[in-house]
Formats: sequence, structure tokens, C-alpha cells
Amino acid sequence: MTDTQILTIAISIIIPVAVLLYSNSRVGEVSNRIGDTHKRIDDLKADLVGEISNRVGDTNRRIDDTKSELSRRIDDTNSELSRRIDETNNRMDELKADLIKHIDNGFEHMGLLLKLHEAEHHKK
Repeated sequence: MTDTQILTIAISIIIPVAVLLYSNSRVGEVSNRIGDTHKRIDDLKADLVGEISNRVGDTNRRIDDTKSELSRRIDDTNSELSRRIDETNNRMDELKADLIKHIDNGFEHMGLLLKLHEAEHHKK
């Protein structure tokens, strides 16, 4: 074989091997980049889940605070309404007693008038 033939064979072997090695290094590089991207995605996912969890916790606390405040206001309103209803019932009982007293006085007065009338009528 001539030197040219040997050189041609060597080049035809060396170039594909070099391209293969270069290609493998590029594949490794891409694989590393994909691994880094997956790690970043996992980190971002963990951050997002944590942030969502914090916000849900804050929202739940605000809902609980609002619920407590509304319950307190409802209790205050119920107490005030009960107090007013009791006052109204007491006032109605007083008015009823006064009315019965006035009616009794009216009947008593009518009875006296009737007796007076009968007395005058029997004198005649």
C-alpha cells in the first residue's frame, strides 16, 4: 500500500471516530442541560407549591377571622334583639295591666252610676 492509501484509510477511520466522539460529547452536554432544566422545573414546582400552600393558609386564616367576626356580630345582634323583645313584652304587660285597671275602673264607675240611677228611680 502506498502512503496515500494508508493516509486515506487512516483519515477515513479517524474522522468518523472524531465525529462520533464530538457527537457523544454534544449528547452528554444536551443530557446535562436537560437534567439542569428538570432540576430547575422541580425547584420552581416546589417554590410554587410552597407559595400556593402559604396563600391557601393565609386565605383560610382570613376566612376563619371573618367567620369569627360575623359570629360575634350575629351574637351581639341576637342579644340586642332579645333585650328589645323582652322590653317590648314587659311594656305590653304593663299596658295590659293598665288597660285592665282602666276597664275595671270603668265597670266600677258604671256600676256606681247604675246604682245611683236605680236609687233615683226607686225614689220616684
